Amino acid sequence: MKRTHMLRAAMLAAILLPAVGCSFAPDLTADEAANKISDHLVAGEVDEAEDIFDDVDGNEHHRETVYSVVYARAGDMYRKQKWSVAAVQLRFLSEHYEDAAAPRQALLYTLLRQRAQQTRTPSTEQVKEVKRLVKTIRKQEENPSPFVALAAAQAAVDEGRVDVARKEYDQFRASWDGQPRDLLEYTVEFDRYFMTNGGSGA
Repeated sequence: MKRTHMLRAAMLAAILLPAVGCSFAPDLTADEAANKISDHLVAGEVDEAEDIFDDVDGNEHHRETVYSVVYARAGDMYRKQKWSVAAVQLRFLSEHYEDAAAPRQALLYTLLRQRAQQTRTPSTEQVKEVKRLVKTIRKQEENPSPFVALAAAQAAVDEGRVDVARKEYDQFRASWDGQPRDLLEYTVEFDRYFMTNGGSGA
């Protein structure tokens, strides 16, 4: 009887201990959770941010606060031209708030700006992420922003697909109204690219 009691106690401990070990996050206020998640993301500690989010995900107020804080922090990082840090924050929101279009669009725009400053050849995964975002945004929006076509053109350039790049770039030029003006630098580079690779795309 004593052995059976000890076995049951051990089984009960094995069940309860993991739950006790991860119960800290629900005690955090919405602001505390949001700021901790954002701090982890800025530090590149995505797994730690995921752990906290998993524990507060069931609370709608916490979810809304996390979205607001992380999105605002991503904006701060973008304005400081810390593209990779902003991308981590926006990627997190894109994955956890699938119904929200803004993080996806902001992420794609941030990746485009990051690519413009990049001197080394982009990785295959970088190009694939841009293409995935372009595809998703086009599927969900009837008239996506012109920069989406520009991002698609850049991905095609990175893959060496000149004809596809020219088609996407022409679509961008046809719908772009000159704003935001920071896209103007891309027109110079793309025009130079097409002049070097078989004629102008304009």
